[in-house]
Formats: sequence, C-alpha cells, structure tokens
Amino acid sequence: MCNNHSGRFTVRRSAKFCVGVETEVPLAVTKRNPNGKDDLLADPNALRELATLFNRNGLQAYGSAVDHEKNYSKWAITLDPSIEVGRELEGIGSAIEIKSPAMCIDTSIHADRFRTMWKIIEPFKIQYIEYRKMASTHIHFSLKDTEFPLKVAQKLAFCVVYFQQAIDDIVPGMTHANDKKRPGGWKHCDRFAKRNRVRPEHDERKPLDDLKNCWKAIRDTKNIHDLAELMCYDDDSYRRAFIGMRKNYKWNFIGLDLDTIEFRQMPPSSSAQETLDWITFTTTFVQAAANVSRAKLDEAIHSRETSFTEALGFDISGDRKIQLDLEDHWAADGQSNMILSDHLKWFMECDDEFWDRIISIRDGIEKALARLP
Repeated sequence: MCNNHSGRFTVRRSAKFCVGVETEVPLAVTKRNPNGKDDLLADPNALRELATLFNRNGLQAYGSAVDHEKNYSKWAITLDPSIEVGRELEGIGSAIEIKSPAMCIDTSIHADRFRTMWKIIEPFKIQYIEYRKMASTHIHFSLKDTEFPLKVAQKLAFCVVYFQQAIDDIVPGMTHANDKKRPGGWKHCDRFAKRNRVRPEHDERKPLDDLKNCWKAIRDTKNIHDLAELMCYDDDSYRRAFIGMRKNYKWNFIGLDLDTIEFRQMPPSSSAQETLDWITFTTTFVQAAANVSRAKLDEAIHSRETSFTEALGFDISGDRKIQLDLEDHWAADGQSNMILSDHLKWFMECDDEFWDRIISIRDGIEKALARLP
C-alpha cells in the first residue's frame, strides 16, 4: 500500500555511535592444524588460554566461565549455556560468548579489531548448523560521549513497531509455535527474542495494536526506564523479577543499566564481514529512525489526512482509507501490514551489495536448517 518517496526528508548529520558486540559461537576443543597434530586446549573450559591468544594479537582480553568482572574496555570470553543444544557439544567443543569492548565506530579501527578476533578463532570454529542453531549475535549501542537521548529512543521504538515485519523478513525464520510461514527456525523467539509490543501501564498492560496509540504511549514516556517498561514488559511475573530474562526482546531497551539499547534478533555470525554488516544494519537503522520528523509523527495522531506511513517518508499508493485502516491494526499479532524488506532498504539507504550479503546470511542458514533431519 505504500511506495518509496522521491522527495525524502533531509538526512541529518550522522551520530557517532559506540557499540559492543556479543558473539555467541560454539568453538571446538581442539585447534585444527592441517599439517600436523591438532593442539588440544587443556579442557573445554580453558577460556584463559583463548584469552591469551587474544592478548598476543593485540586485543586486551580475559577469560572466565562467568563474567563477574564486566570490564567493558576489554574482550570478555565466557561460557554461554544458552546456546547449548541438548548434549551435542560434549567432547566436541564449548558454548562460548565473546563480548567485545565498547568501541566507537567513527573510524576503521573497530573493523580491524573484529577481523583480528575472527582470525584468532577461525581454527576453532564449528561450522555445522546443528551446533550453531541456538547461537546469535547481539549488538549494544550508545552515542559517543553522551547519554542516549530519550527523544531519539522514542522514535527508534516507534520504528521498531512499524518495521517489525520487515526486519523479520531479512533474518532467518525463528522457531515459533504460531509461525505458519516458517515453523522451523534457528532460535526459539518466545524465549530469546520476543516481539516488542507497546504495553502501557493502564488497562493491565494490554498490548496496543494501532499506530496512533502506540506513538502516543511512546511519546508520553518520561525517561528511558519508562520506555523500557513500555516496550519490554513481560506478562510473566517470575521473568519480570529477573532483569536477565527481561532483556529477551528483539530490541532490548533495558540494555546495560539503561545506558545502552541492544538489538538481539541477528543470527549467529560466522565471519568478520557478517559481524560488521550487522553493526552497519543496527547503527544505520537507528540513524534513520533518529532522522524521522517527530512533528510529522505528531501530525499523524491528530489528522486522518496524514498517515504514519507518510510521516516516515513513504507515498501511499491506492486508497488512503485502506492504508489508514491497516494502521489501526498494524501491530496486532498475525496482522500482515505489507511492509517488507524493500521498504526497509529504502528507509535505511544502504547499498545493494550490503543487502545482498544480509539476504545471503538468511538464505544460507535457512537452507542449512532445512537439511537437518
């Protein structure tokens, strides 16, 4: 129901982002040496040995089964039981999470560091999808030298609601009992990457379906904490009591002590290029959301002559009433709003080669999953 608009709003100067990437990856116990005997790590939990390799290659790191230190200036190598699939990794490898330090991405230094990281762990990688299918990539982001502005976070939250189906379209299908399109996926979304629904405190946190009330509720939040409660509210009181479980949304507005926001819907990365592409996706989407006109979103609340689709820069093709009716049920479970990856591509303005790589990641994982018994 909407087309790309030739007269898009002016893109403002790009923000300077800092990111921290959590790479979940099963790694082999042995280091594969094609010309000699394999080097056996002392045991699957010998994370300090892997950290030593990082340090030797210029990446300050530490290894620990549980990251009690939480030093965001160093690489942290820890165990991550959430990516275990049954007992398949026993005797083969370990479920590892590698957390990068916080890095500013206004230079190429961050890219060089991720290339070094992947070069270090390349000999340890377990390629088979049955060992990788519970892993994923998470990216925390913040703005350099400043708190994340509430008004930017609010526009991001609205764009998350608006483009949720489009983002679903570019990542591998996730396991979900109600997913008729792709019932078998790479991770269980109800546990690790739930949909962000706008749940205002009134009316018993019932999720909102229409874009008008979604933006009203988002706009009326007073701080990041209120926004996180709105976008990441869990019906389950047990999970609500533990912040570690409250983070498991596609977009985690709780982040690290409300200082960052985290995108969690990305599949497992298997190379430096994939990691860098997901950093580009995350920061470019946030930048595009920041560039949305707040005044136009407010105008769409008060007028049936302006849709939220137009407020985001799209033209409406066809009957305006049909588009406005769609927006009345936009966020409802099972609602098809016909906003797919082509609209996302235009909104973010990345080049075709970038999108080809993103779609190739999705297709490669889904083909590998389809071959599993």
